[in-house]
Amino acid sequence: MPFEFQVKTTGELTTAEISDHTRLFREVYGKPSTADLFLRKFARNCQGRSVHSLMFHDGELAGAFSAIPGRYRFFGQTLVFANTADLMISPRHRGSIPRLQTLAEGLYGALAREGVAFVFGCLRDEVFHVHRSVSGWRAAGKMHYYAAPIRLPWLGPATALLRTGARLRNRFSPAPQASGDLQFPIEKVNDAAFADYRYHVFPTAYRNVSLPGGGAVYAVDLFHPVAGIPANIRLGLLIDVFPLTKTNFDGAAAAIRKLEPWLGALAYQGHLPFQPRDMMRVPARFEKPSWTLGGRILLPAVADERVFDIANWNINLSNGDLV
Repeated sequence: MPFEFQVKTTGELTTAEISDHTRLFREVYGKPSTADLFLRKFARNCQGRSVHSLMFHDGELAGAFSAIPGRYRFFGQTLVFANTADLMISPRHRGSIPRLQTLAEGLYGALAREGVAFVFGCLRDEVFHVHRSVSGWRAAGKMHYYAAPIRLPWLGPATALLRTGARLRNRFSPAPQASGDLQFPIEKVNDAAFADYRYHVFPTAYRNVSLPGGGAVYAVDLFHPVAGIPANIRLGLLIDVFPLTKTNFDGAAAAIRKLEPWLGALAYQGHLPFQPRDMMRVPARFEKPSWTLGGRILLPAVADERVFDIANWNINLSNGDLV
């Protein structure tokens, strides 16, 4: 039987198609997925819907590729960007580049018709290379890991000495030391509607820190565990700091250390134009997996080449759907 391709918005999906999507997600990623989680992820964003490109074989869902629209500031304008999610092909039907191209181009065409100016993702390097080869994606830059020791299991209270050493190292680091108010020409619209959507996708207990003129969001019990972290280390993730300044970032890390003294470590993933006080950037050779911010312009009359410079972005885990 030939393959059939369809593109639908979330509200156009049948109950059976949503069920098939969650089944395929569990098959491909080995992680839990339910219809309720699907709808919280794809139907509660700023537009109330996402876009789904579907591939069927003999009437059965064999592949899917979705994108979630969201509002972004872009050099003084408010545009709609879309973050890709859940590219998946059933193991029985992998290996065809033309089918993958058809699946992706169907998604991008529908997004453009929805008014999406730029489609993007923060992807593992090997996945980014697939998008670059198949769909002409371009890289904006690397996403980095930062980590601060709090109470490592093999050091206990002596972790404070490691923390002091990290502070001294960071003070004399050649990394950028930007301070004061920072301007990010490209960043999400971080309003109450965004927070209500983003922090109700997963059944994770997101916690807030109040900061002068802003705040931070972090989590310690994650719905999807972070791969590669030893089981005896309790990891906290600093997900977002707003507005993003060195003072606020350092303040958030210090506050979380006091609120969560039994954490083994606190980590952050994103792009920072400054050197944090307590967090060390993980050397590239230990960044496994390594992540790239990349994407493709869909409306060239609206978005331009500046989107491919990560120095223009305020981006971190809050922009995606991993935690």
